[in-house]
Amino acid sequence: MKDDKLTISALVGGRKWDQSLMWGKLWSEELALFLDIDKLQKYLLYTFPDRAWDYARIAAAVYATDRSVKRPSKKGKDYWVRKLRLKLPVTEPDFWKSPDTIKIMTEALYFLTGDDWFFEFISIKRKPSLRYLDFGFMETAKYFLYSGGLDSAAGLVKYASEHPQEAIIPLLIGHRFNMAGKVNSQLDCIRKNFSNVRKEIVASFKMSSPNNEERSQRSRNFLFLVIAGIVTVVSKSDSVLVGENGIGAINLPLSTLMISTMATRGTHPTFLQIMSKLSSHVLERQLGYSLPNLYLTKGELVSTLKDKKLEELATSTFSCAHPLREKTANQCGQCPACIFRRQSLWVAGITERQEFYKHHLFEDDPKPITPKASEAICNFLEMIERIGTSRTKGAIDWIENHCATTGMTATPEIYDLFGRYRREWLAFCEAAQKGRWPWGHFLMPVMI
Repeated sequence: MKDDKLTISALVGGRKWDQSLMWGKLWSEELALFLDIDKLQKYLLYTFPDRAWDYARIAAAVYATDRSVKRPSKKGKDYWVRKLRLKLPVTEPDFWKSPDTIKIMTEALYFLTGDDWFFEFISIKRKPSLRYLDFGFMETAKYFLYSGGLDSAAGLVKYASEHPQEAIIPLLIGHRFNMAGKVNSQLDCIRKNFSNVRKEIVASFKMSSPNNEERSQRSRNFLFLVIAGIVTVVSKSDSVLVGENGIGAINLPLSTLMISTMATRGTHPTFLQIMSKLSSHVLERQLGYSLPNLYLTKGELVSTLKDKKLEELATSTFSCAHPLREKTANQCGQCPACIFRRQSLWVAGITERQEFYKHHLFEDDPKPITPKASEAICNFLEMIERIGTSRTKGAIDWIENHCATTGMTATPEIYDLFGRYRREWLAFCEAAQKGRWPWGHFLMPVMI
């Protein structure tokens, strides 16, 4: 298909930007992106309908665009927003151009990325592929989005242990191939303990590395949820399980400077609701994305691994937002993701070896911490203080305000969730003061 390419046009900080990526194998000299839909079809013994094929490629194109167009370095909402135009071939352009489809899709992407998205669809004939018969013998199963992170491992274990009669199939979207071996080992461990967890389904995605890659990659979960939705519908199931804890899903911003989508929304309940609506509309079957751990803190969720004596599984997971290429210390230990991880493991009573991290903020260590680590810890403590002032007369109710601006209602269950999370942090800070943790005697929340 000669004309099978994605054309990207962008307006960023007053500057125009253009690029094209060919669909196909990455050994081409041209910039390319590749989503292995054929491998998925072979696994499921089912040929995707044209619209599902389009949907998967649109999601891959969105993610490729997000990675390729660098946001301005200046901070602030006005500089964060990009205007992104995609021109790509689909088999059903009239459907994708329809106002109903465009409205839901751009709503989902704006909520997730904070950017303005515009689409132009042109017609293409789909390359003929082998026909896979629908034998109808695939068992009824629940599909669980799996990443190799701490929440997905703990969430899968928790759901499998609480629903022993249900078959559960992990879904992996393979955009980080350096994690493949670790993820396979994790799932082998889980299957040894829970026979209802079946063999995983893997969707492979590759693209040429951009010269100046955008690291925020807010649209990543759009790709994940679209592929998961297609597989689930094709398999005649009706829901995708997302293992994220409630604190991470709702994601109250760490700093008052983190406005709009500067705080990630990839598993936010409102985003999952919009995606349920979009996928049901596109795939013509009712589909839901659910958060079974919405009312659990990360520490409470991770405690499941301690209870099941799976501490080694917990320590084999990966959380760092800025992974390192060092032999043992492949997590930085000072980014918000690392700090959130280590706080939750402390709550669960699971100990990791120090050499897993480059910076040691939560063990006895007389060395001073870096400015970056200090800023990250301060942001967490600032959030804990703001949680403490919620529902306080004369103060801004940060929980209610965040829920209102992200399409949620601040229910008593949500207040209780954040209250328990705050108490976890206060106990964590007390441990820091008693020990020789490098921040324990000068960075403390005001309201203890």
